[in-house]
Amino acid sequence: MEWNKYTIKTTTQAVDVISGILMELGIYGLEVQDHVPISESDKQKMFIDILPVLPPDDGTAYVSFYVKQGKGQTAGFGMTVSGADGLEECQLPEEELLAELRERLKTAAAFMDIGEASIQKEVTPEEDWNSNWKSFFKPFSVGRFLIKPTWEPAEAAPGQYMIEIDPGLAFGTGQHETTRLCLEQIEAEGKPGIRVLDLGCGSGILAIAACKMGAESVLAVDIDPAAAEAAQENGKLNGLDPDRYRVLTGNVLEDEKLRQQLGGGYDMAVANILADVIVPLAATAGQFLKPGGLFISSGILYTKEQDVVQAIQAAADLELDSITREGDWVCVCARKK
Repeated sequence: MEWNKYTIKTTTQAVDVISGILMELGIYGLEVQDHVPISESDKQKMFIDILPVLPPDDGTAYVSFYVKQGKGQTAGFGMTVSGADGLEECQLPEEELLAELRERLKTAAAFMDIGEASIQKEVTPEEDWNSNWKSFFKPFSVGRFLIKPTWEPAEAAPGQYMIEIDPGLAFGTGQHETTRLCLEQIEAEGKPGIRVLDLGCGSGILAIAACKMGAESVLAVDIDPAAAEAAQENGKLNGLDPDRYRVLTGNVLEDEKLRQQLGGGYDMAVANILADVIVPLAATAGQFLKPGGLFISSGILYTKEQDVVQAIQAAADLELDSITREGDWVCVCARKK
């Protein structure tokens, strides 16, 4: 199946108006491209450490939508920045849709600057945007861990720990530098009989790694229900005993009841999140650890390294243990006094 992709060249100030016109015509999923920089408030909300370098904003924007080829009624297909948004029923045949769109653009142009409002057509084959990334996820090793996606065959060598992962919508395939840095620390410190807490578990890869090394119990928690579900399913894929491997959902920073539920006395707590979350977490991480317990924190861009180090040094019950780096990313470890 092929799709007709239509792209309207317009102005950034007209994006909302044109998006509204398309929605009125029954097309709800849209792709918007522009060079408008992210505001500081949006940066904070999204916990972005570093912004992409964009060309200068010249006021031009492009609004795209997709129409399924075929006779009769058509289905508009939209993409967001995070992937496929789904099929949306459009009540007009394609030519009528385009004719009505042009008429509404003319009306809008009488009231505001919508730019040239040209409509460019491209033909694109149908793709599974949510699954195409899987072709890039192949089995690979980090130390003694062999990370294998569920859809790829692989066999562990003697002495290797096999981890099967289907991340779904959660972070954590093991390919990112921050995850590898954490896996290296888990391999160095993990041993049979320890208790481990994974804060912000994502796909569960780090919690599973600790289990594979013989941890007596691992408790994983994530603020995102989809991530917690992925971590739960990945535990089953790896045949983990539910009494040893448990997953919870919640916000450790804001939920006192959850912190009480997590308890303390852990030999290891790992947080592969973001520096802006680790900084406030450093003040409470020690309460989960037994004396000498290790706090592994990563997801830290090099520009935020000192912020995390200072937060750990300011914590009354933690002392800095080690700092490791890979590329632009940093892993900061501390121990409970």
